[in-house]
Amino acid sequence: MFAYAGIIHFKTQPVSVTDQSNLTNSLPGTPAPATYQWKNGFFCNNNYIPIPTQPQLLNYKSHNSHLSIIGDIQLYNKNKLYDKLNIPRHQSDEEVDCFLLIKAFEKWGVECLHHLNGDFSFAIWDHKTDSFFAARDQVGIKQFYYNYSHDQIIFANGIKEMLKGGKVNQKINPEYIIDYLLDIYQDTPDTLFKRIQQLPSGSYLLADQKQQIVKRYWKPTIPKQALFRKNSDTTKALRKNLIKSLHDRINENTPTGFLLSGGLDSSSLVCLTEKFIDLKKTKLHVFSKVPEQNSYKGEKEFLDIVLKHTNLKATCCTEELAPDLSYLHDYYEENYTFPVNPFFQIATPLRKRISGNGIHRVISGLGGDETASEFADNIYAYYLFTGHWGKLFKLFQNSTPTTRSLVKNRLIKPLLPKFLRNYYYKFQKRNQFDILHNSFINYKYLKRQKICQKVKKKAGGWNHSTHYDPRREILSTLTNGHMHGPLTLFNCLGRMYSNNIVFPFLDLRVVQSCLSAKPEAFRTNDIPRSFLRDAMKDILPTQILNRRTKSDFANTATTQLTSNPHFPFKIISRNNKLAWSIINRKKLQKAYIKILQGKYPKQLSEGMAFQVAKCINVVAFLQWLEDKGKCSDSKATITSKTSRNSLP
Repeated sequence: MFAYAGIIHFKTQPVSVTDQSNLTNSLPGTPAPATYQWKNGFFCNNNYIPIPTQPQLLNYKSHNSHLSIIGDIQLYNKNKLYDKLNIPRHQSDEEVDCFLLIKAFEKWGVECLHHLNGDFSFAIWDHKTDSFFAARDQVGIKQFYYNYSHDQIIFANGIKEMLKGGKVNQKINPEYIIDYLLDIYQDTPDTLFKRIQQLPSGSYLLADQKQQIVKRYWKPTIPKQALFRKNSDTTKALRKNLIKSLHDRINENTPTGFLLSGGLDSSSLVCLTEKFIDLKKTKLHVFSKVPEQNSYKGEKEFLDIVLKHTNLKATCCTEELAPDLSYLHDYYEENYTFPVNPFFQIATPLRKRISGNGIHRVISGLGGDETASEFADNIYAYYLFTGHWGKLFKLFQNSTPTTRSLVKNRLIKPLLPKFLRNYYYKFQKRNQFDILHNSFINYKYLKRQKICQKVKKKAGGWNHSTHYDPRREILSTLTNGHMHGPLTLFNCLGRMYSNNIVFPFLDLRVVQSCLSAKPEAFRTNDIPRSFLRDAMKDILPTQILNRRTKSDFANTATTQLTSNPHFPFKIISRNNKLAWSIINRKKLQKAYIKILQGKYPKQLSEGMAFQVAKCINVVAFLQWLEDKGKCSDSKATITSKTSRNSLP
């Protein structure tokens, strides 16, 4: 909800008026930003959502403190913090989240992070010790970027603010692009720009004139007592915590929208809210993205079932198939990076409809797959390993794959020791990394041995479902950077369209509920996602509860990529030295022509279309950035509108 930035000189050099102005002007939002300046530092903060609220910036003089704080902070355990800090509620004024956080830091220091439940990123300057402290929430909902040197630290919660306001070099990091193209997920300090680092999720930063230290303060864990709990207890806890999470995220004074697809996650959130959340001053607004009729494949049937069950109406918006450079350039202009989803532009009509209706808080089902768990494929191995052979026999009876396939993939592989598993993937399945085989990265960058070594060192990327405990899949997803891309994308879209998107499934209480359940809760009678289904038994319509899979309610990657051939060819035909040094232009063009001609098998075509789109996305961004650089040399001011017209 808040955009913020700051600059601190460790050697007591004053921040120039020009630097202050650049930082302030880089913030999105129409009202004048709140600012605070002292001898060697400057903070600025602005609400980019057009609703009345206090800026999240407190200086040390206003509360008789030696600390100044700035951030984007939303705490969900305020009442507990009041009690722990022995603060009467009337003393907190309207800047309650900032106030509570700074008081928590005064009392506990860095350990205050273990007392927080919320979505946040913030920075604190200690005027006594001349030291800097910053932190990011456990799951990584909010972003924090920075550039550190022994002379100064520049920080913001957006890359755009860093580049426009902080005099940070725009030199591109090719390794970041390669990791993106190879689907290596990251939760590391790396970003697209060499001089900009990102604070990883669940981490904090300490910095002064001598050094910077980045440390993890949170990692999800499986409670030891989880195996001895009854499934009924954990399903009740999941429902209870989902209701709490929704209650904390719905503000009666601010209209709330829901993104509803008719799937299990979004339907659960809408039905829980309609039944358990008391909405006296506001009403729910439901939005849905409706593809072309020919590709709908029955999804509207489930959408209508949920709407009838809740007596709600939905605003449906037909997605736009033909890609357009203007959509991408709008995104680049706001975020100074390419979107992790190359087809993000198809959601633009829906986003504009939500914004046009004055909805500035949107609840999404993102995180349901990762926490309520769609994994649990290897529960067979878990039952065998733990001696639950009766349950294993029932699973085999209800399973559709052949017995041979189940034994090989769901029993033997997950139970192999790690070294044997690695041996199998290395020698028995040489084409396991299809992305390497079909990659469009130039050979000088794509050295198989080097890439494989990189994957071993970095978390995420090319993960095989070898965990027989589904909770370990949740741990892997939350800690290996798999969530980094979607969360960053939603955060950026929220800033672009002045909508704050919240994720109830990624609430700490919900995550802990899922990690406290027994492994078998996630797959009963070979029905995936049984844990969430059981928690929603008397809440969701029967038709939604009984769904095994989700219909293809969105157009395929192939359809999206081939709907406007002029668009990809326009990008491929333009030069950019860096882009075409990383990506093989001839190979990319040949693959796109084969997709247009339908020469790939259907299953392979989808994967190839997605990879081609990712490459085109990267090239388009680098071309746009080069154009911006040329224009900035001539000291011309460019708006997103004129930048679109400047390209052929």
